[in-house]
Amino acid sequence: MLDALVAEARVRWGLDLAAGLQVVAAERIVATPLEPSRPLLLVPLATLRAEGARGAGPIAGAGEPGEGGEAGEAGEAGLLGAAGARAAWAVIWCGSALLELESGNFAPRGVSAQLAYSARGEPGAVAWIDKTSAHLAAGHGTIIAFSMLLVELFAGWGIVRAPTRRAALATGIAASLVYWVVGQNFGLMLTGQATDPNLGPVMILFALCLWPRTRRAGAAEAVPGQG
Repeated sequence: MLDALVAEARVRWGLDLAAGLQVVAAERIVATPLEPSRPLLLVPLATLRAEGARGAGPIAGAGEPGEGGEAGEAGEAGLLGAAGARAAWAVIWCGSALLELESGNFAPRGVSAQLAYSARGEPGAVAWIDKTSAHLAAGHGTIIAFSMLLVELFAGWGIVRAPTRRAALATGIAASLVYWVVGQNFGLMLTGQATDPNLGPVMILFALCLWPRTRRAGAAEAVPGQG
């Protein structure tokens, strides 16, 4: 039966077994050009990278073409893939920036009032951070809200392009850490009433999963003979 299938493939698609196999990462099948005349072997991306690191030869789709030597990120192995994970990051941060447009945030004492309210029920050190931040922010709510809007927009939109990807992720990490300490009060964990650490640590972990990894010297993009 296999001989019959091979013979039919030769007639229909011009199959040439002497041309070798096409080895493609399963996670990048959609973005990889295929030749109908050559057999296709789908392999997990992690396996391809491991083979390439051991010097087994250049691998098709093992790196991210045209991104200055970047070899992808941990997030590409997830359910959404690399592009989907970056899109989710962009939606979260750009959506957060849009929320800053609420009129209450631009009131001169809006940010200060929110920080002062957050100090209630917190232990001494955390309450001191909130009260001090509220004092420093008093009368500057408009500038702070606008600055937060710009920071969040850059964190979200900057991930779209490879040259600004690391800067956007670093901005997101820094903003998440500041929000977690000052605005979220460590997720209220020190009050004894928290059910989770809040969003800060999750966004930092998300950023680390999206952080581009540098391809090792000598890594290539295509299997020899793939054309």
